[in-house]
Amino acid sequence: MIDPKQFDGSRRHILDWVESRNFLDAVREWVTAQNMRVEATAAWMPTGWDHPGESMLFDAGSPFLDSARKDSMWRWWLAHPGKIPNWDLIIQATSDHGPALVLVEAKAHLGEWHLV
Repeated sequence: MIDPKQFDGSRRHILDWVESRNFLDAVREWVTAQNMRVEATAAWMPTGWDHPGESMLFDAGSPFLDSARKDSMWRWWLAHPGKIPNWDLIIQATSDHGPALVLVEAKAHLGEWHLV
């Protein structure tokens, strides 16, 4: 197991949250308003303290996008070349239109965030 002291801020909060008993219930509550569902078999990253790695959507081993969607999203996301983001948390979901993703960028304190 990873030593929690090596993580500060939002990373530590995400890892604690994904291991909590109410994690899936909370996520399901969030996505219901967007007509999305998170199944019990859904993948998410990080999965907890034993597997704390962030996922980049476009990594070869990423479980979140099949090849066609990965290529399509790559072209859309990088219409203007730039840095590919890492997300604090990625969760597989489904919507009325098919596969969906929940992308979370967590902030540890008020000074880190703003509304767009």
